[in-house]
Amino acid sequence: MECIFSKDLLKRIASAQAKKGISLRDHSKDVGTLAEAFVDRIFVSEDVLKFLERILGLSESMIKDCIVGACFLHDIGKLDKGFQKRLCDEGGYSTPHALLSLSPAEELLDQYLRRLYPKIEDQALRLLLDLSILSIATHHSDYHSGLYERYKFDSSTDNFLNANKSYKLLQTSYDNLSINLSDRYRRYLYVLFNGILRTCDWAVSGGLGLGGMVLDESYFLKSQIYDYFSRKGWNLRDYQELVRGQSIEAALLRLPTGDGKTETSLLPEVSGTNKLVYTLPTVTTVESMRKRFEEYFGKDNVCFSHHLMRLTLYDEERPEDITTFRYGMRKIIVTTIDRILLALMNFRHFPILELALNNSYLVVDEIHSYSPFTLSLILDALEYLRKYHRTRILVMSIL
Repeated sequence: MECIFSKDLLKRIASAQAKKGISLRDHSKDVGTLAEAFVDRIFVSEDVLKFLERILGLSESMIKDCIVGACFLHDIGKLDKGFQKRLCDEGGYSTPHALLSLSPAEELLDQYLRRLYPKIEDQALRLLLDLSILSIATHHSDYHSGLYERYKFDSSTDNFLNANKSYKLLQTSYDNLSINLSDRYRRYLYVLFNGILRTCDWAVSGGLGLGGMVLDESYFLKSQIYDYFSRKGWNLRDYQELVRGQSIEAALLRLPTGDGKTETSLLPEVSGTNKLVYTLPTVTTVESMRKRFEEYFGKDNVCFSHHLMRLTLYDEERPEDITTFRYGMRKIIVTTIDRILLALMNFRHFPILELALNNSYLVVDEIHSYSPFTLSLILDALEYLRKYHRTRILVMSIL
């Protein structure tokens, strides 16, 4: 990415800070490098790809390269003198860096993509740039019609960082996407662009690597269960032997209470998936299950989420885990089903929540316990996740 930077710009980035004690160059490279590894594990809907290829000649590699480029450039607005002064506790005023990043990011991404794909069509390039601009603008704040409006007339002596130009660019990009893509495709592509950016940015800031967020080996779940059974002196039952190693795309498992549904659900072959997401209907059942999972897989590999999560973490003297747990940034997630539904209903920071379900293994336990209305929402959600995120799904109920 740095091959397109001028010497002067590279010098400015190297001398600026992203956070106290961390250079902007180091932070940007770390986020971009993590994104390069992460995008290889992300599934892009075949329907969306076929549409973009037919209409614009866009390929999956073009989309993923653009996402990585946006991740490298997302904080370039931190070159602003006001931001650097505030970082050094010198006070003063600073326009939001996410807004200031838009104009230079567009210019540099344009050069980067044209160098990678010299024959890319202007309309295709414009779509990628519009998605990147919207993603960078909202990597801290969700989009709304008044976002950054109060800053659009901020003046600057730095032509490279121009708030008014960036604000107009954001409005134009949003309008372009509204015209050129259906609501579903626009939202889906935004989830990929913004979800990857937020995940990688927040992971780097929190000291998380890819290995701490995704299942890095297909045998991990099964091997931990085998070890647990061995410690307890248990043997797999006949139906567990039958399930072991079976490939699952979408399935239903019904067993009597106490016959080991949970352990059985962890035995199928789910190689290549990013996360295990295990859902339950209540806070009490989530709390019980996450403690079992911490025993199976180790505390460092498990996070949980429900509406009382913050209180639980404060009670356990782990407030530093709140952001990591809220947005499912570990390889195993135990959560109430409403967290899944809210992620698909544009709840706060929904791209990072929805992205956690991309190419993952989702277990919906106690499906029988939901009302007809909630069940209808769950079934619609599962259909969407299967089609657009290649989520492998196991639904479980008692006999």
